[in-house]
This record gives sequence, structure tokens and C-alpha cells, in this order.
Amino acid sequence: MPKFYVQSGNLQLVTTATDPRAAAIWAVHPALSASLPFLSDTHPAQTPRASPRASLPQPQLGETLDVHEQGFGRPDNLAFETLPIVTEWTQLLTAVDRLQKRLAAN
Repeated sequence: MPKFYVQSGNLQLVTTATDPRAAAIWAVHPALSASLPFLSDTHPAQTPRASPRASLPQPQLGETLDVHEQGFGRPDNLAFETLPIVTEWTQLLTAVDRLQKRLAAN
């Protein structure tokens, strides 16, 4: 899979994905998971108070997610509007949650 550089607001992420849109969706995940603790893999009671993540700045997305295969800040990057990408990420998260509940019920 190709490597993509995704930048938005104060977020910079290097990831692999099938295409630029998938890279943009994946970049939204750590940014929003950090601000929505119920999406985190660790529960607040299990998280140490002086964890290294606590000292990192909270990722904030800008109006667009800029994606390129050759680096950050390229003038020829693909720019995706953030809101539709966040909406798609939410739909994917909801679908995964429904699948997990169906599997747990069986």
C-alpha cells in the first residue's frame, strides 16, 4: 500500500492506505479518538496520570485535510473538506459498532 502524508490544523500523520481519501479518514481517527475518551482503547481508570500522551497537544483539525504521497506542505496536494470526512469516519465507526454487537449477540 502507498504511504500518505496527511496534514490538517496541528495534526501531521504519515500512514499507509489504499487511496488518499482512506488516508484522510484514517487521520481523523486519532484526532477525534483523543477528544472522545469512550473511543479510546484504555479506560480512564487505567490511564496513569503522568502518561506521555497527557503532555502532547490535543490534535485539532483544520477546514481541510491535505493529503500527498511525497510529503507535507506540497502545493499539489489533494485537499478534502474536513466535515464530510468526519461524517464518513462516524458512519464507519457506527457500522463497526453494529457488527460487534451482532457478533456478540450470536
